[in-house]
Amino acid sequence: MATANLLKLKFNAAEALPAQVACDTSTGAGVDYGAAEDRRIVLLIENTAEVSEQVTIAKGSGIQAVADYVFSVPANSKVALVVESGRYKNFSDAMVRIKGSSNVKVTAIATP
Repeated sequence: MATANLLKLKFNAAEALPAQVACDTSTGAGVDYGAAEDRRIVLLIENTAEVSEQVTIAKGSGIQAVADYVFSVPANSKVALVVESGRYKNFSDAMVRIKGSSNVKVTAIATP
């Protein structure tokens, strides 16, 4: 599984976005929510394909984890979203797993 880069923003400081990582076609990409436990994390997901791509945020291992979150990203588009860690974080390694094709690129931003 590829691990997405996590940018930890600071107040009143402009930061360059980190490089995106492509989803591994078999294991996806992960975002380490343990690296920013006290912050909100914004997931930035880009589809570089010429067609719409399906993306899955896998359900986590907590008591709130009920179902995967599945959505589509339009062709050559980017989306941003915040997911609840209680539903999607795996508590064994603090990772949120994102599944998609290799056309799906992921990075994350932790807000102050």
